[in-house]
Amino acid sequence: MASMHPPYSTAPPPDYIGGYQFWLRKPTGDEGQHEQGLLLQAGVCCSVSGGLYRRKALTRSDIHYLGFQGALGLLWADIAVPAALKISDRAWVTTQPSYSHGLVRLIQIPLGMSIEVGEHGRIDTELGLNIWDGETGYPDGLGPFMGISYSEHIGQ
Repeated sequence: MASMHPPYSTAPPPDYIGGYQFWLRKPTGDEGQHEQGLLLQAGVCCSVSGGLYRRKALTRSDIHYLGFQGALGLLWADIAVPAALKISDRAWVTTQPSYSHGLVRLIQIPLGMSIEVGEHGRIDTELGLNIWDGETGYPDGLGPFMGISYSEHIGQ
């Protein structure tokens, strides 16, 4: 996933300009309703970072999903509430409001679209608002972000 994070601040740190994220995910649970995985990222709020996450479905059906997600890295932690609503056979409207605590305390409020591509692929897009508190010397800020990613199920 690539994303841009231009802050509304007079002295933005250079690593807020953009970032990249890579993840490996594995469905868990009797019906694959939960998920866990590995996250690696570079350039957003840090130089390089990595961690583990776990997502639990709170409620889901063929047309909706609501869950809880927790992630933990060496110097950060994150909680999120992923949600999705199916709007066509291959498209979902998505959101995943989150709170992260690390070098910067960050709240993200996104709205996105996921579109299934082929048998095993998916394109995810999102736009949203970042609100951060620079407790370690970064300036406080507020700014938009956007992201786009392509994912594919491996081994299917």
